[in-house]
Amino acid sequence: MAKLNSFIALDVSDNSLQVMECQRDFWGRYIIKKINRLALERGTIVNGEIKNANALLKAIKKLLKTAKPSAISTNNCFLSIPENKVFTHIFHVPIDLKNDDIEDFLLNQSEGIIPFNRETVISDYEVVEVTAKEKIIFYAAAPQKLVNDILAILKQVKLNVLLIELESLSSARSLLSKAAIKDANMIIDIGGNFSNIAIYDKQGLKLTVSIPLAGNQFTKEIRSKTKLTIAKATELKMKKGLTSTNKKGVKALQDSLDKIIEEILRSAKYFEEISGQKIKKIILVGGSAKMPGIIEYLTGKTGLIVELGNPWHRLKKSPEVLKLFTKRQGILYSTVIGLMLRGKYKDYRKGINLIPSGDKRKNIIQLSSGSKGDWVKYIIFAAIVIVFVLLIVFKDTIRGDEPIVKTKPVNIIEQSIPMIISYNTEVEDDLNIGRIGGEIIERTGEAIVPWQGVTTDQLTVLADDHLIVYNNSDEDITLIVKSRLALNEEIYYLEEPLHLTPSESKVVKLIGDNGDIILKEGIYKFIALSDQRQELIYGQKENEVQIIPPEQISQIDITSIISLQESLRQITQINSYNELEDDIYMDEPIKSQVIGIKYINMGDKQVGIKMIASYQWLKLNRDDLVIVASNKLNNTEIIEKLDMAVFKVMKQSFNEAEQVVNVDVMLSVY
Repeated sequence: MAKLNSFIALDVSDNSLQVMECQRDFWGRYIIKKINRLALERGTIVNGEIKNANALLKAIKKLLKTAKPSAISTNNCFLSIPENKVFTHIFHVPIDLKNDDIEDFLLNQSEGIIPFNRETVISDYEVVEVTAKEKIIFYAAAPQKLVNDILAILKQVKLNVLLIELESLSSARSLLSKAAIKDANMIIDIGGNFSNIAIYDKQGLKLTVSIPLAGNQFTKEIRSKTKLTIAKATELKMKKGLTSTNKKGVKALQDSLDKIIEEILRSAKYFEEISGQKIKKIILVGGSAKMPGIIEYLTGKTGLIVELGNPWHRLKKSPEVLKLFTKRQGILYSTVIGLMLRGKYKDYRKGINLIPSGDKRKNIIQLSSGSKGDWVKYIIFAAIVIVFVLLIVFKDTIRGDEPIVKTKPVNIIEQSIPMIISYNTEVEDDLNIGRIGGEIIERTGEAIVPWQGVTTDQLTVLADDHLIVYNNSDEDITLIVKSRLALNEEIYYLEEPLHLTPSESKVVKLIGDNGDIILKEGIYKFIALSDQRQELIYGQKENEVQIIPPEQISQIDITSIISLQESLRQITQINSYNELEDDIYMDEPIKSQVIGIKYINMGDKQVGIKMIASYQWLKLNRDDLVIVASNKLNNTEIIEKLDMAVFKVMKQSFNEAEQVVNVDVMLSVY
């Protein structure tokens, strides 16, 4: 594989786009020639999903056209996609498992880990270590829809995407020196809407966590607590930050950073437990990494060395670029610089690449002008082709054997057929025009995700040693310190005095005789009360609650639930689909309804959010599909094999009033 003479690195994130163009000079060195950064309109990409494709297309066109010192001129592209939609995991694979079987093994193992099924995912893996007993493999997966949507947009601007990489892998390549790679390091990228935490050791990326709390939320918190305008709040954040004399503004920043620090410490502890290694230092990047005072604050709170990332040391810049961008601005471009470093080598395709498999086979050899010695490569390439042709022509003469009989490779024939499916039982099926009936199957799905940044120290209603005390009587009641409560034969005590008005309830802490306690679920009765009053005044412990007590809402960022609900809906939909019996169903549900959301104690102070949702799936009759396909197709070879065909039914449009769905049925015949 020849080296690329020129290419661009493009980073697409929720809030911004970054691009750099890199070219080889006469001596074969790579130099940054062009550079640009552009903020995206709000709502273009939300939580890693493209919501406004037209706005993104316009932004990319502008990004390429307005690059400095001149417009982007090459079309070979290395791409990174939003990190919060990419899932990673370290797998331990049996040593005797061969390459052909590893992918199936990983797909099967990952179905219980990543929140989408194997049919809707693009994945890749890399072996990072081989021991006597196992292969240690880094696995990455992204939603197929996200990747295809971005590729479709880039195709419109004539960009030829050669690879798709994770932001965290690119950043690490630009930020970690060869000496630093020997130790465990944490890179924290504080962007606009998300802060991404990634931990690396000598084997590579080991842990990634994405938190929906970053620069934009910092600004909102400052504005909320200081009543400043958005412009003034942003100015305070970026110019003064934690060194500001505005105490309310500083407190708002500290409160927001403390939530990120909780996840930093939790991730570091988890990594140390599973690996036996300690984090040596934190490298800070992203727009908010330049905020005054942030390095000192993180150092004091974490007890770790914290330093500002510097990706510039790995690449040379042209004089024009050098004039336009300072060293301090480098942290905004760590991802694209990391992508460029990957492109410096002939084996740039080696490693994680989330581009669809069909595109990976394109452009295996890149030939272009503009570097020393290219004409020699062309001559060598031509000579190889000539020799190869001669070997084919005279292979029988050279071998002196009988000609080898080649077997025809297995072909997969695919064809898309438009159909109309009615799930109204009163409508008769008309197979001649491709209108068939369907049956509605209803299944529930359940999912639990951790509520990042929220612990039982804040949501004490779920803490192991707290419960809710109810007063269902018609009079006030005061309970003294160490009032006794009992569940079966276990006795506990109120830590503080408690006053309750009629119909009031409060979350209280209990203490025991032996230090820390873990309360069991159930009804706790006050021993000193009469039997009649014990029925009205009692404590109740639940590890799942539907309602957060009003007095505790102020302790947490309740708006963070919004970003988690979309993930929960996706996971519950997948889990609902997995409950269906084997048959043919439309790829999307007809209807969905959230039955309930609960907040649960997941252990180790972690709070989770649990969603139960109901989904209606449209089940199809295989025989009807075969009949309609036979009527719609002209290819005799396909028609004869329809009984063995694989059908995939994809929704195109939906008319609920008529209970009719237009679909495309993709059939595959082997």
